[in-house]
Amino acid sequence: MTDVADLLPVVARREPLVSALHGSPAAKCDLVDALDVSRSTVDRAVRRLEAEGVVERRDGGYGLTLAGRLVFEEYRTLERRAAGVFEARDALDALPADADIEPAALVGATTTVSDRTTPYRPGDRHLELVAEADSIDLLSTAVGPRYVEAVHDAVVEGGTRLRLGVAPGVAERLVAGHGDTVTDAVATGRAEIRELADPPAFSLATFDRGDDAVLGLLVYADGGPRAYVENDAPAAVAYGRDRFERHWAEAEPVATPAATDG
Repeated sequence: MTDVADLLPVVARREPLVSALHGSPAAKCDLVDALDVSRSTVDRAVRRLEAEGVVERRDGGYGLTLAGRLVFEEYRTLERRAAGVFEARDALDALPADADIEPAALVGATTTVSDRTTPYRPGDRHLELVAEADSIDLLSTAVGPRYVEAVHDAVVEGGTRLRLGVAPGVAERLVAGHGDTVTDAVATGRAEIRELADPPAFSLATFDRGDDAVLGLLVYADGGPRAYVENDAPAAVAYGRDRFERHWAEAEPVATPAATDG
């Protein structure tokens, strides 16, 4: 039996031919025309794939076996996921190796990266999504005056609904340094703030805008925002919602100055 480690390279090297057979059988002459290769090239590829159980003779030509179709579909999924990871390396390189990110969060994502001339680009994109959202679920590993004011304005002036989970040190700085702003937001009844028991290595948010939703991951390095990963794919949003709910369920309410004074 062929080992999967040997099978995947066989499929990968012959991906155009396997892709041409995905969905319907084809004769060798049609494969020659479709792929613009020689007949001998098609013959060799078909023989190898047939030997591996990926293709079989069918309807006067060749088609994928059930196993071949399933393996090819898994291969394409792996290819898309690997491409998503590769394209997000600027964000991933700033995170620890055990950071809780799934490939599904990265497939089809757009990554905004800071540089010397535009050091705040990742954070700026995050704030744009804050301003546009109807509701926000946010796990935050850092806060700054711009972020606090943007979230306050979204809740108080824009009517945005907010669930905010913050790391322990962030919770202390938020209440001590921005007490009135926090109190204003909470007083609307649209904002709830909790202290996270086990914060992630990056800030995570899901933004809902009408019928649309998007995942945002804000990664920090060297004391500032390094990269912002944005993805509206359903699988990415589902990952974000799942991670938020896990952390939110274990978090404790943060007492605002008004609550403490009362």
